[in-house]
This record gives sequence, structure tokens and C-alpha cells, in this order.
Amino acid sequence: MIEIMRDLNVHHIMEYHNCKYPVLMIDYVKEVMPGKYAKGYKNFTYNEWFFPAHFEDDPNVPSSVMLEALSQMMLMTFLTKPEYRKKHTACLKIDHVEFKRKIIPGERMDIEAYLKNARGGYFPGMLREL
Repeated sequence: MIEIMRDLNVHHIMEYHNCKYPVLMIDYVKEVMPGKYAKGYKNFTYNEWFFPAHFEDDPNVPSSVMLEALSQMMLMTFLTKPEYRKKHTACLKIDHVEFKRKIIPGERMDIEAYLKNARGGYFPGMLREL
């Protein structure tokens, strides 16, 4: 039986991910069922490295950073399985991406990731920003 993992902070996340600051783009994983789903968030504070340069008069999170946060949450769905822990990964395809609104300093991006099926090292899934 697969055990649900809860309350993974940055230190716990780095036990599974190869990413470190400033590239680690998720702050907290509230719940993960390895091989099935992961739910967590990224807090965006004004001291993030990209805010001063990304529209000084109207700072917001670049879409590339949002995509990276979504991707890293998706990685938690399978990197939490013992056989995939700390594996190097690559994103091969992203379809139908649409952002509902901009994210500004002080906001939190809640993320859910669901692994559809896994076969031969290929892990298609579904992401959702809440």
C-alpha cells in the first residue's frame, strides 16, 4: 500500500529534488501520494530574484517561473517513489497552458499535480494552478 506523505517543507523537498535555491520553485508540499498526486504551493514575496527586473512599475511573476513551479510539483508525484528519488529529469512537452491572471508579490500559487500513468520512465500528468 502506498503511504500518503504530508507536510514536506523545503528541506524535505530537497531530499527528493535535485533543485536547490534559487532554482527550487516550490515551498511546501501539503500532501503527496507517490505515483499518484502532489498538492502544495509556492509563496511569492517581493524579495524573489526576478521581481526587481520583471516590470519594475508593476512587478509580477514571469510565466516561465510559474511553469517551473508547476513542473516541480509534478516531479514530486514520482520523485517521492524510492526508485526515482533524486533522479535527473527533463520536461518533454507542455500542452494547452493558459494563465488565468498575473501573480504579484505577497501572493501564493496553490498547485495540484496528478500523474495519469507511468510507463518506461515517461510520466504524463495533469497540472492545475488553483
